[in-house]
Amino acid sequence: MEKSSKIKAQICEQILRSLPQWFGIEKAILHYIEDVKTLPFFKISIYSKTIGFCAIKVNYGVNADLYVLGIFKEFHGKGIGKRLIGTINEYCKQLNIPYMSVKTLSEKHPDKNYWKTRKFYEKCGFKPFEEFTDLWGEHSPCLYMIREVK
Repeated sequence: MEKSSKIKAQICEQILRSLPQWFGIEKAILHYIEDVKTLPFFKISIYSKTIGFCAIKVNYGVNADLYVLGIFKEFHGKGIGKRLIGTINEYCKQLNIPYMSVKTLSEKHPDKNYWKTRKFYEKCGFKPFEEFTDLWGEHSPCLYMIREVK
């Protein structure tokens, strides 16, 4: 787990800016860059180059929300995200946190990249739990997904 707030912000910015298909709203990117500084932050590196990260928010000691997760596109589909989620699962087990959650665009939004995102989370054991049409605006329906820590 990365501790340095400066390094967290640098990793977050570098990876999110490389993924405009998922992170194309400047205001949101700036929020993520600032917010990750104080959150539990997990990264995966190959030969000292960080290729992916995830920052989580622990809610009430019972849920770890995957606040932001990003992996350089050339490493998509290679098990990196699954490894990150596995690492977070182990962290949750150590802290007796029973659930994990994530928010993503719902299937009501036609974006093909987010279709892949939802399939990825489903493969990692997340189940659709609730849809919010007012959280991110009516044109960006939010799907809230959950899974048990195992």
